[in-house]
Amino acid sequence: PRCCAQRTRRIRSDEDEDIVALARILARDIQRRTLDARPHAAIARDLQDDLCLIRCAIRRCASIFDVPTLLSLRGFRPPHPFEERPEARLRVESCMQSFYRSINLVGCRVAAVSAASIFACNTAAYAGDPQLPLALQRQLTRIANQMIAPVDLPIASNDLSHHGLGYSVYLEVPGYAPFALAGGTTNPNGGATIAPSTLLRVGSVTKTMTAVGVLKLVDQGRLSLDDTLDEFVPGCPNGATITVRDLLGMSSGLPEYTDGDFVVAWIAEPTAPYTIEDTIARIQAGKPMFEPGAEVVYTNSNYALLGEIIEIAAGAPWASWEQWLTAQVIVPAGLTSTVIPEGQDIALPAGAQGGWYYFDLDEPSKEWPAPGWHDVSLQTPAYPSAAGCAFSTASDLAQWLDVLTTGALLSPEMFAEQMTFRPFSGVEGSEYGLGILRGGGLLGHSGEVLGSKSEMYLVSDLGVKIVVIAEGGDDDFQPSVYMGEMLGAVLRFKL
Repeated sequence: PRCCAQRTRRIRSDEDEDIVALARILARDIQRRTLDARPHAAIARDLQDDLCLIRCAIRRCASIFDVPTLLSLRGFRPPHPFEERPEARLRVESCMQSFYRSINLVGCRVAAVSAASIFACNTAAYAGDPQLPLALQRQLTRIANQMIAPVDLPIASNDLSHHGLGYSVYLEVPGYAPFALAGGTTNPNGGATIAPSTLLRVGSVTKTMTAVGVLKLVDQGRLSLDDTLDEFVPGCPNGATITVRDLLGMSSGLPEYTDGDFVVAWIAEPTAPYTIEDTIARIQAGKPMFEPGAEVVYTNSNYALLGEIIEIAAGAPWASWEQWLTAQVIVPAGLTSTVIPEGQDIALPAGAQGGWYYFDLDEPSKEWPAPGWHDVSLQTPAYPSAAGCAFSTASDLAQWLDVLTTGALLSPEMFAEQMTFRPFSGVEGSEYGLGILRGGGLLGHSGEVLGSKSEMYLVSDLGVKIVVIAEGGDDDFQPSVYMGEMLGAVLRFKL
């Protein structure tokens, strides 16, 4: 092709600036082609030509690419959700290991040409996966957009509270390329548009990560499922008989620390100083709901305390449960866009957006926040703590769903423990394992935190994975309804 001939002539130049320019041209070209409407197979064929040229370029410039130059180019990262698919990563890594061995250039891993090469291999790895039918894509897009309030609806209208402000959706159907979609914003007054790569709060989906962290400590011999709560956090109701297994399985009977005036204070001052000690004090002051192990009732208190138990059981050199969970769970799972913020770090992680929450009250009072939209973009992570403080992307959660539902980070014995389910008390058709929900043919978890709601589920019989993260709305806004409509659309197509 003519473009390849032009690039070949550029490679023959001995000028440093030509090599750098080539790297930038290739990076821009590859980014442009990912937005192209052509099938992936056609894109991949062109990218394979680029890959050969990139190899030649790096061989040629091995002696002149210095570290500062490489570092100046490292910011290029193509916005493509497929690179986070585990099976694609294996193919890419295998190809790139051979690639790096052939060029013997240590620093090229951070060069733009290297990033472009990885992306070329990654796209080629999915050349055989057809896209979902266009009619289905349109239907999924229409359903997702229904989560967002109509643009002509006044901000002051109560109707707006029952819609979201924005969303990020990721869907995987076996045999097809993943479908990623995002839209809207996190601010009722406008602002940056949500993209598939935007990190958003995922609420109680965090519990699945906390649970795997606890079970991994059991695998390592640092903890036992039969250890009691009093051994780590003395003074809680029934702490002498509540076990780690009870906490994981929502069968402790502990009072809910988020009841009462907790949410009111959280909405009013989302960045106020708050610590795990405040949570523990609220739990210690409450009354137990039932005897440990007698029932299964969902409460955040269980997982807030599990964060404290992780921190104590992990010990040195980890300064916090957040650091341990990141190093032992998030990183091994390959979650490159998931962040567990430290308890007092209110700053948004890089690439993240915060949210707004609509507080609706039939009878306003001086003790409660004023009805309407409240900016909760910045929050003290210790409020939800290990029960719900994580940030992630929809595509990262889809990858985490793979890890979670296959027990990839656990021994077979611990995975069997995790997948032992008990029915929720008074809730028909829904069961809880150790940090994982099952019901209606779905396996995964839901999440909710001020300003954001999330759904992360595997359709067990079909192997379909869906993740929905929705921003804004009030308690009556239910993204699960839209997730159900999307799954219904997929099933009707009989793919």
